Amino acid sequence: MNKSIFIVEDESDMLDLLAFILTKEGFKVFKFNRADFALTKMEAIRPDLVLLDVMLPDMSGLEMCKKIKDNPKTSDIPVILLTSRNDDYDVIMGFNFGCSDYITKPFNEKILIARIKAAIVKSCKDCNCSSKNNGVVEIGKLIIDFSRFEVSIKNKLIDLTPLEFKLLHFLTKNQNKVFTRQQLFRELYENNDNRSDRAIDILINRIRKKIGSYGNNVESIYGVGYSFKISKEQEIGNCKAI
Repeated sequence: MNKSIFIVEDESDMLDLLAFILTKEGFKVFKFNRADFALTKMEAIRPDLVLLDVMLPDMSGLEMCKKIKDNPKTSDIPVILLTSRNDDYDVIMGFNFGCSDYITKPFNEKILIARIKAAIVKSCKDCNCSSKNNGVVEIGKLIIDFSRFEVSIKNKLIDLTPLEFKLLHFLTKNQNKVFTRQQLFRELYENNDNRSDRAIDILINRIRKKIGSYGNNVESIYGVGYSFKISKEQEIGNCKAI
């Protein structure tokens, strides 16, 4: 899947030029000439990066950057500032507000692309390319939203019981770590619960069936317990396609 980029730039010629360069490079581009337009779409689309002009008609790019970073649902999205002003203040304030990088206009096309790719890759590494700050884990088409207690595959919701969700949540939150049945049992049930820890086996089997091919990620560790394993390809996620 192509990485998506929001371009927020009020100069139409520059907006079209940036869109042309990034589209040619394989990015999916969304164009905005106002900050408020981009902000209204930010949570729904969740771009992989925002390329943001400092000078905008409705609010400064610095203010928009701060809004993006102050919102828990978008705070993990990298922002690169575009500035035509040779002013250290913009750069310093941008970094203070959480921007990943800045580009001075006029820019070199190859350097622009290199910095965009580097910012996206760094963002993926910072969040392990699967775990987002807003409580969402993405593994391919499998999305686990802890804040909404939702699991979906290819945008189709998967019906999990509260215990199944709690167990999947715990395993994916602790990817590649091995847990005994007893450890998992204690995570799910009260200490005085009389159920056998084999109840974990039943829950694991149900989860595997419900999440289809992703059930293979839930590995049985012989003589020990279970682990949610992430392959190297899944670990870097879509960053590999850059």
